[in-house]
Order: sequence, then structure tokens, then C-alpha cells
Amino acid sequence: MIPGILTSPQPMVKVRVITLKDYSEQTLKTLHKVGVLHVEQGEELKPVDKVAIEEQRKEVGELSAFVDDVLGYITEEQQVSPKEDVEVIYTRPFGEISKEVRSLHARFGEPYQRAVKVDEESQALTEQKKYLEVLTQRYDIKLKELKFSGDYLFSRVFILPTEAYETLHKDLEKNLFESAVGVVGDETIVHAIGKRENLETVESLIGGAGGKVLPIPDKDLTLRAFLKKSEDELHRLEEKSAELYRNLQG
Repeated sequence: MIPGILTSPQPMVKVRVITLKDYSEQTLKTLHKVGVLHVEQGEELKPVDKVAIEEQRKEVGELSAFVDDVLGYITEEQQVSPKEDVEVIYTRPFGEISKEVRSLHARFGEPYQRAVKVDEESQALTEQKKYLEVLTQRYDIKLKELKFSGDYLFSRVFILPTEAYETLHKDLEKNLFESAVGVVGDETIVHAIGKRENLETVESLIGGAGGKVLPIPDKDLTLRAFLKKSEDELHRLEEKSAELYRNLQG
């Protein structure tokens, strides 16, 4: 009597594997290691298949970028266990995974963009407050008087490195009627008033020296009134930012 082993039938799956020719031998060895029983020689891909693969490759890249975005939204490390076994996740239809990733990205993306916007507002207000405080040592004028362009005169507030200002302040004075100057750290703040026709020259001098125009809030307030209100506004923005980031972590 010949001994034998009786086993129950096992479910089989036919899978189409696509790889580069240079990796064909390595791919076959890998398939053998994972228990593949039969391999058939494939054929050259048809143009329609190549297009489909390229489109799916682009989608995978896009989804990968979405995942990176979501991970970037999370500022604290967290340990999360998958709801399903990893093997189950890998065998799910690609379209289903794509839909979930896009949904997750949209759910995180909107609150994150709101948080970023609040942070940008806070940063801009902090910068305005820091520089405009210097001008209150000279006067307490309306904000609208710090930035205007009339038929004859202009008014702007510029920020530039102090070393650069010391080099070009004589050239600036030639193109201005009046200026108020203050120092913040290693930067100089200049409230400049001059002829409208000289504005382009002044902006060119400032820009060439690494300077910039300070954005002035469009509010009907004096300098001191604005600075007083900015304290409360910064506190509100700080609380709003903290709330938005807490919601993201949750």
C-alpha cells in the first residue's frame, strides 16, 4: 500500500503582476518565496493598459501626498491601531482606499487651513504692533495717514536693515519732504512722506537695500488706539488657534 497525504482544497487566486524587465528575475524569486505555485509568461502591455497604469501611478502619488499632508497636520505623536488586519487593508479595492484617503484629507485639510490663516493673521498683527509702537514715540496720528497716495503726496512706512539705512538715508532724504525714523533691534522703521512722483524711486531704493513696505491696517484708529486693541485681538487669535489645533488632534 502506498502512503499518501490527503489535504482539503485551498482557495486559489490568479494575480496579474507587472514589473520592469530588469527586475523580472528578482520578482520571480520573490513570488516563489511567498508561495506562488504557477507563473505564466506575460505579454507586452497594450497601449490602453499602459495609459491605465500611468493614470493609477499618478493617483497613487497624489494619495501619498495627501497622507503626508494629514500626518503634517498632527503636531503630537499618537499611537493608533488599525481597525482591520493589515492583510485585509492591502486586499481592499484600490478605489475604496482612494475614496477614504481623499475623504480624510478633506476632513483634516479645511480645519488646518483655518488654523494656518489664524496663525498668519496673528503673525502679521504681531509684526505691525512691534514696528508701529516705535512711531508712537513721535506722534499719535491716524493709521490712514501712514499709507496714502494722493495726487501730489504719498505716505508709506518702510522697514529695512539699520546698516542699509545708514548707507542710503541721504539718497532717501533727497526724495522726501519729511520722515520719522525709529529703531527696532537691528532694523530701522521709516515713515516717509514725499512727492507722488518720487514714490517709485523711494520704493526702488528701499527694495534694493533689502527693505519692505509695512502693511498698515485699514482701520479708522489712531496709533495708540490700534496698539491697545491689538493686545485683545492677539489674545483672541491665540485662543482660536489653540482651539483649532486641539480639534485637529482629536
